[in-house]
Amino acid sequence: MGKTFLSYFRKFHPSEIAQFYIYSEVPTDDSVCENYYRFTDWDALKSLFSKKTEGIAFSRQDIDRNRIDSRTDSSLQSAVYRAGSRKTPLLHMMRWFIWKHSNWNSSGLNHWIRSFQPDAVLFASGDTIFMYEIAKKISEAYDIPLIVSAVDDYYLFNRNKGKPFANLFFRLFMSKVVETMQRAVCLLSICDSMGEEYQQLFGIPTRVLRTPVENRNTKLNGDARQISYIGNLDLKRYQQLEDIGRVLKGLDEEGLPNRLDVYSQESDPVIIQQMADKNGIRFHGAISQEEVVSVMENSRIVVHTESFDPAISESVKYSVSTKIPESLMNGPCLFAYGPEGIESIDYLKKNEAAYTVTSKENLQEGLKMILTNSALRNTILANARELAHKNHDAETIGKIVRKWIEECIVCQRN
Repeated sequence: MGKTFLSYFRKFHPSEIAQFYIYSEVPTDDSVCENYYRFTDWDALKSLFSKKTEGIAFSRQDIDRNRIDSRTDSSLQSAVYRAGSRKTPLLHMMRWFIWKHSNWNSSGLNHWIRSFQPDAVLFASGDTIFMYEIAKKISEAYDIPLIVSAVDDYYLFNRNKGKPFANLFFRLFMSKVVETMQRAVCLLSICDSMGEEYQQLFGIPTRVLRTPVENRNTKLNGDARQISYIGNLDLKRYQQLEDIGRVLKGLDEEGLPNRLDVYSQESDPVIIQQMADKNGIRFHGAISQEEVVSVMENSRIVVHTESFDPAISESVKYSVSTKIPESLMNGPCLFAYGPEGIESIDYLKKNEAAYTVTSKENLQEGLKMILTNSALRNTILANARELAHKNHDAETIGKIVRKWIEECIVCQRN
């Protein structure tokens, strides 16, 4: 969510934003926010034994913009975080218990809040129970509006289904979510279908705030032959990339690309092993943002894919990858491969902003069509640019965010 929120707050001065956060890092950027308060899981655990444990406030003069590594945790603390990152239902509940009895709501935190005098709380929601309680309590204590932002769905689908304690955790989690939503004055969703479902579920005003992206004015290479995928390989996306790679490898038409170039920070050796020439794939590892632009400029098409696994499809039903708006605004023609009923695939198909294939049976025919038909690629690209400027322009969305937040503040005061 980092890049998304950077764009959301582009129309605010850094002095207008304060962030409460929980990770063992120090701030290294003051371009959007210059006022931070940190209380970590480690602090929460220590405070069970000493109520003197408090968080740390960082002001503008504390921010080291030249620091390369923002992490500050020791090997022991890092091990605790790695254990917690497994996100099993039992660990979720243990973490909630620790925070519930911790000293997060300390005199230091409240001094920091009073010094800043906030007009509203914007909560970036997720699957962490105690963060809902924190957002709600701060909103109530200072009588300021609570606005919830949802960029992924955690409420309509039990992501831990089938795991031990999954149902118990989900009931506990949703009870805290509902309590928080009853306090919220507005919910910002990432897409129309999510907004409609959430408004019905929680009964609060919901507004759609799509992922913003900068217009980089990329210069596409008209003679490009490369087919590229840039992004994560989790949620079994690598399996769909294998499908594409094998089809490409089997193409015998002269002049057509016969490999898929994959750029990802994936480190799982089992997955990387599949990203190999035997499957028609060249794996390049992670690349910088500057290199991303270069890859896009020199690709004939870029790929977006979602898994056909029913359980995964259900879990990402309302998710829209941040790579999609970036491709719509700055990339070459987008090729989407995944099942219908997922927001990211349906969004592209409905707006004819990508060449979309929704079954494995049509993959070979679809790849041949889009690779050989330059007129079709240009038509899709024009649709993509129009959609990007309409729904994802960072400048416009920045203005909308400020306007909506100001309206919530005025409504609360009246």
